[in-house]
Amino acid sequence: MKKVLIAFAGLALVASLAVAAPVNALTLTTDQIVAILVGAGVEQSVIDTIEAALAPTSATSQFTPVTVTANLAPGSTGENVRALQQWLNANGYTVATTGAGSPGMESAYYGALTQAAVGRLQDDLGVAYGAYRGYWGPATRGAIASAVV
Repeated sequence: MKKVLIAFAGLALVASLAVAAPVNALTLTTDQIVAILVGAGVEQSVIDTIEAALAPTSATSQFTPVTVTANLAPGSTGENVRALQQWLNANGYTVATTGAGSPGMESAYYGALTQAAVGRLQDDLGVAYGAYRGYWGPATRGAIASAVV
């Protein structure tokens, strides 16, 4: 139990250094951390867990890149609207569950359902839209671009 506490304290120290360390501070590599833990007599299973926690991970995006660059609003029609509905449906902002606008049945009309889906997206992204909630414009596209990795 004492070894686990030492390992936990070591990991907490490393984590606090990673968050609060000045840019020019000395940093420890994973190998150095493992050497410290081995020297402290920490069990291999605990070391393996710590190594896994320190391993770099690839960043994932919440969204697929958006290709609709036209400004769209309620009443808009055309293939840009259909592409927007497809993007919304594919990225968790379902336009409709059945009928027009639903996945596989996206339409070329920007109506109240599309406006509502875009509004939910804007709310989630913190887009300041003022009186234009649900309008597809540069602020919304910019917020999505910032969220795409």
